[in-house]
Amino acid sequence: MKSITVRYFGSSSAAARKRSETLVLNDDATLKSIIDLLTLKYDSSMRNLFYDRQGEFKPLVMLLVNGRAVDDLSYTPRDGEEVSITPLIAGGSHRL
Repeated sequence: MKSITVRYFGSSSAAARKRSETLVLNDDATLKSIIDLLTLKYDSSMRNLFYDRQGEFKPLVMLLVNGRAVDDLSYTPRDGEEVSITPLIAGGSHRL
C-alpha cells in the first residue's frame, strides 16, 4: 500500500469540498485509477471535471505530480507523492 496526497484547486476543490486529502492506495494504482476513485467518491460533481456528457474522458483539469504536469494516465505515483488537480485556464477575447 502507498499513501499519496491529493491537492484540489478551483472547481476540483469545490467538487471535493476540501483543499486536500490523503489517499491510501494499492501499490499499482495509476493516475487513471485515482480519477476513477475520486469520481466514485464525489459523484457527478467530480465526474463532470473529467468526462463529457457521453462519458468520454475529456478533462477540464490538469494533473500535476509533485508540481509537474503529467499527461500519462498510466503513470503510477510513488508513496508520498503529491497529485494536484487544477482547472485548465481558458482565455477569452481581450480588447484594448
